[in-house]
Amino acid sequence: MRIIGASCAILVLLGAAASLHAQSGCIAERVAGSEWQTFNAGTPIEVIVMTGGADVRCDGDRRILADQATVIRAEQRIELYGDVQVQDPERTLTADQATFHSAQQLLQAVGNVVVRDRRTGSTISSQLLDYYQETEDRPIARMEASSPTGAAHAVLFRAPATAGEPQPAGQPADSTLIDATHITVIGEQTFHAVGRAVMTRDSVRTTGNSIEYTQAAEGIPGSLAVAVNAVVEMPAQQLRGDSINALIGEGDELREVLTRHRAVLSAEDMEVTAPAIRLFFEDGGVTRMVAMEWPPAAGADPDPQARAETDSYRFEADSIDVLAPGQQITAAVAIGNAYGERLTPDSLLALLPELPPREMALISSDWMRGDTVRAAFAANPAAAVDPEAQERIMERLSAVGAPAQSVYRMRDEDAPEAKLSISYVSAAHIDVTFSDGVVSLVSAAGDAKGTYLQPTQVAGAATDGDGDRPPEQQ
Repeated sequence: MRIIGASCAILVLLGAAASLHAQSGCIAERVAGSEWQTFNAGTPIEVIVMTGGADVRCDGDRRILADQATVIRAEQRIELYGDVQVQDPERTLTADQATFHSAQQLLQAVGNVVVRDRRTGSTISSQLLDYYQETEDRPIARMEASSPTGAAHAVLFRAPATAGEPQPAGQPADSTLIDATHITVIGEQTFHAVGRAVMTRDSVRTTGNSIEYTQAAEGIPGSLAVAVNAVVEMPAQQLRGDSINALIGEGDELREVLTRHRAVLSAEDMEVTAPAIRLFFEDGGVTRMVAMEWPPAAGADPDPQARAETDSYRFEADSIDVLAPGQQITAAVAIGNAYGERLTPDSLLALLPELPPREMALISSDWMRGDTVRAAFAANPAAAVDPEAQERIMERLSAVGAPAQSVYRMRDEDAPEAKLSISYVSAAHIDVTFSDGVVSLVSAAGDAKGTYLQPTQVAGAATDGDGDRPPEQQ
């Protein structure tokens, strides 16, 4: 799953020259029709005001244009007003006004600010922009773009594969779009968006109060951190939590994602809630999901136990580990006060004995409870002929505990239309195998005890005890 990859190289707009004298690297050229006024000429507090047009040429083929400019020599500052343009061979900046502080190597632009990278086409637009150039004490340049009454906007493109080639016309597919109240770009690899931040990359959309991204480089993985009301939306799934952190490999592929505090994973065929959820990716898809415990945020109540649910099964436990190599679920392990449930297929609902709701909840599914509950899944043969059928079905469910408990239903092979029989088992280890949607084999070991009820016995034998009820009945 590609999520980022756009170059942040949209910096270095002005040279280090402070004044408009040739020996310092910049020369002001008189624009036809412009007027120059010099105050306190030849003194340390000399001020030059240029109206009717200002054109400043600097070393490195850099050029500064404006309708009006004021040079304040003592403060090493140039103030630019009206149709401000800063140009160099790599980038351009336009704004309504700008101030360049030479001593601090700081450019401050105000009003309709747009910075564009000539080579990649990357742009940043905002109401305000502060650009801190590289210096001996500041080896990495930094840009601060903000729009207090709106949103700063960035469109970042990956640099062309061949150095010196221009970016193709139009918007390439690998663009990253960023909107936020404040956007910070540090060097060529990192940006930080704060305040109603939204980042869109290919088919991935990320939102939160804060989004920080560092691009992978030279074998070091990149990272993504989203804080406060964090949401990452991917094809067919959405991840939510108080914070989301991700590792990103070369080629902009997601490698791992961790969501913490009230974490929620919503997918086409699964809903997971937990104190924390970790996802592992391969070839753009999730191959493992771990829902687990996590310390609550300061002052917050502990999150509920981890829960994973689909149309055909449900798990609850302190931690749930689901394996899905090739995006095909093969196994699930629930550990710590674990509960596993295989929901009744629609074809068998009519065969359940008729009971009051309280008792029906006890027998409405095949379930197990124990210290650890494991499930194994296999391809569903019915899916080859029925597009509505589940692609994967549970073929085995087991539990260990002191003791483990299970309720399962059995079908009379000699009378397939008869009501289902109900069995309850308590043992140190219970293993149930399913075939064609019903239980085919049961084994129990370690102080095994059980009750088997024929359909006519079920109604009269419903228990009032707590130990053999599914979680919602306890």
